[in-house]
Amino acid sequence: MTTQALPAGKKRFITPYRIGVSVLLAIAAAILYVGVTSAADPEPTEVPDPRITSVQPAPDELALRQDRIFAQLANDYTGVLIVDGTEIPDDQIDRSEGLNTVAFTPGKGTETGRLDAGERCATVVFWSVNSTREAGADSYKWCWQVH
Repeated sequence: MTTQALPAGKKRFITPYRIGVSVLLAIAAAILYVGVTSAADPEPTEVPDPRITSVQPAPDELALRQDRIFAQLANDYTGVLIVDGTEIPDDQIDRSEGLNTVAFTPGKGTETGRLDAGERCATVVFWSVNSTREAGADSYKWCWQVH
């Protein structure tokens, strides 16, 4: 059996090079798909008080100086954040995720400034939205390491 010669000026569309590149691209796409779909979500931070759904940095975790300090409360609670004994003013609290969240990013020009290395602690003072801080606030304190 003989192969037919291509007309002058025509090149083969399917070549060993193109087959090899296509196979490599298919393998890369499969690896990317497996990597994205098998990525595990981080475990939520366990907090002993059910009125607090999560805190960041997690207790005893190693964190950066500029990491956001965050507490998310149950839907019918609000609160304030105290970092290393300094209550964060309301104008520096980030509540973009709702009234039941209190978040603060330390740094230059903020109430705490940059956090020093070592153990840092935060306290979230919280109360029901149907009450006042003075009438019935509770608190939760947690600490982490800053490097």
